[in-house]
Amino acid sequence: MGSASVEQKFKKFFWNRVGGILPDGQKSSSSKIQSVLVLRPDRLGDFVLSIPALAELQRQMGKAGRLTLLAGDRNAQLARFYFPEAKIWVSRKNIFSRVSLWFRLWFNSFDAVIDLHSYPFSTTTTLLSVFSGAPIRVGFWAVGDFQEYSSVSKRVFNQGTKAPAENLPEVQKSFLLIKRLFPKAKLDLSKGNLPSVSKKIEAAVESFYTKADIKTQDKVLGIHPTLQKQDNRWSQEKYLELIKGLTSVKGLKIVVVHGKGEMDELERFQRLTAGFSNVFTLPSDDLFFILEAAKRFDGMVCNDSGIMHVCAWVTPLFAVFGPSNAKRWGPQNQKRIKHHIFQTKDGLCDSVKPKQVVQVIRRELF
Repeated sequence: MGSASVEQKFKKFFWNRVGGILPDGQKSSSSKIQSVLVLRPDRLGDFVLSIPALAELQRQMGKAGRLTLLAGDRNAQLARFYFPEAKIWVSRKNIFSRVSLWFRLWFNSFDAVIDLHSYPFSTTTTLLSVFSGAPIRVGFWAVGDFQEYSSVSKRVFNQGTKAPAENLPEVQKSFLLIKRLFPKAKLDLSKGNLPSVSKKIEAAVESFYTKADIKTQDKVLGIHPTLQKQDNRWSQEKYLELIKGLTSVKGLKIVVVHGKGEMDELERFQRLTAGFSNVFTLPSDDLFFILEAAKRFDGMVCNDSGIMHVCAWVTPLFAVFGPSNAKRWGPQNQKRIKHHIFQTKDGLCDSVKPKQVVQVIRRELF
């Protein structure tokens, strides 16, 4: 018997035992919910897509409400940026962080817990939901490959709901769980009140534009050719074709964005574009630096990534998708800013032709 099979049998046995001792589900008036723990310890993009739902949760709880967010290491800064009044707990993979987290759960009490990471079924966050001690637990009930956990998930998430439709946008998926606590909640995707970054970052971004001699009348196109996840990435050669296809646009300046851990890919792309005088590289991979710089972009060409979701708030995107579901994971905020998605039936990023993207950019921006 393989190790994976043994692990699955142990998980099934464990959850069957847990399910047998959990109390039956209960309902509670939303007016009585004053303290809520939200679990969102996963990827950057997932967290960004949950922000509108979390903002509505905070609004529904009111000034007297106490919101605690469990975020991943990469998302902690962003969580503090958007929710300065909330308590932010950081989930890290080392053992000391895990132990510290369990102690925090032990010494804090919550009226409710919402597991935004519950679809598909997650053993880690389901355990956290149970051991939070919250009498009201909200999450999605297990289905599909996790069907064997269906009954226990209904006991764990005693105010949960059925799994969302596969094509439902991630931002709407998160909101479904908020409405389980606050049925009168309304989702606002306009996001007109984006917080300001620090004055230090504002000054650093302004210095970059000044040194690059990029003036306010110039046209600026951001690109993100350094994404490490290969199946989600348009190849750098495609980005190079894009740049060549836009050479006739007068006054066009191209700004290369890069994320953390992408230095090797950045250096390779800089070698490819060494002969282009209108291509500049942001000097920082700091997320808030990128966000502030993107406010000056007329548009941005990118792939499905956390950086894409962050920049969606401030600039039109021309996003090249690979195998991921664009209906579910596409850039949000389309009510205020128009985004464009390029995806082929074979699910390969490089099947999207640069010429097609160039045509749409010219039509929409220049």
